[in-house]
Amino acid sequence: MRLSAVAAVLMTFVLVAGCGGEEDPSSQSDRANAEAPQLESVPSSTSSTTTQRASATTSAASTSTGVPIIRKGKQSLRLADAQETDSWIEGSYEVPKVPEPVQALATNVGCYSDRELEFRFSLESGTLNIAVAQSQDSKSSSAILQFSLLADGRSVDVRKVSFDQQAVLTTQLDGVSVVRVRVEQVDSSGNCDTTTALLTSVEIV
Repeated sequence: MRLSAVAAVLMTFVLVAGCGGEEDPSSQSDRANAEAPQLESVPSSTSSTTTQRASATTSAASTSTGVPIIRKGKQSLRLADAQETDSWIEGSYEVPKVPEPVQALATNVGCYSDRELEFRFSLESGTLNIAVAQSQDSKSSSAILQFSLLADGRSVDVRKVSFDQQAVLTTQLDGVSVVRVRVEQVDSSGNCDTTTALLTSVEIV
């Protein structure tokens, strides 16, 4: 009787131990998830902030008014260096008594109008030389053009040029901020056709 009781106790212990050794698969999964290291998420705003910062670095605000100012001496000037260029164009032209076409700044001048071209400077020294002429394909060959050079509003050089003549106007640039070239017809011998005025060279020397 005592042996039967002991055997029953041993059987109960074995059954209890066997049941306790098994673990529910879902419990194992939960524990694995709990023990696994958690990765810290990176805020999505980081990439956009970096992009905005890069954009701010590469795009600089422009404060230029678009007015060309000549700051370097000893160079040839072109139409892009001038102001008030609406009535002027730049191209290749034939000049009377010159065998080859020349690059020039050109404008058409009628009997009752004049044309101006302005250059702005920021130089301590230098001399501006402007060579002038009439175009071979002007409608009029009898007109006389007067070219005037004004430095800061003062007339510094004036030349009259007939169809087959050329001339050079000169002014010092020391302390000068604005130089204007003015051209007009002064004698057309009764013929009021348009004449094409040329600046065949505009150089700082």
